Amino acid sequence: MEERYYLMKNLRRIRGFLQLSQVEFSKEVGISKSTLQEIEKGNGATLDTLMCIADYMNISVADLLTNPDKIENTLLAVEFLEKGVLYTRLPVENRKNFLRETREILDALEIAWLRAESAPADKPGEEKVID
Repeated sequence: MEERYYLMKNLRRIRGFLQLSQVEFSKEVGISKSTLQEIEKGNGATLDTLMCIADYMNISVADLLTNPDKIENTLLAVEFLEKGVLYTRLPVENRKNFLRETREILDALEIAWLRAESAPADKPGEEKVID
């Protein structure tokens, strides 16, 4: 049950960070708005849905189901990498976790880029279909 609560909180934090409505986020991820609403009510999700969300965020399914503080650190790391926000604003006790999780994100980005380099090029105008 704790995982459902974490998932609910994490999705709300992710959407807030991305500044996306439920409609916008569900379109981006490739799930229905009603599915997202049910998850955000704490009703859980299928593995396929979790995988769609995790793939979109370039994180693991396990990260979606863990303590929201980890997601918050992941989102801070993205902001840090994109906007140069200084981690010195974090409390000293959080800096070590932040840096460790930033390294994990960089590793995940490297894997994603390597996959993209080895994948066949998309044809112009072709949309990505998620099963």
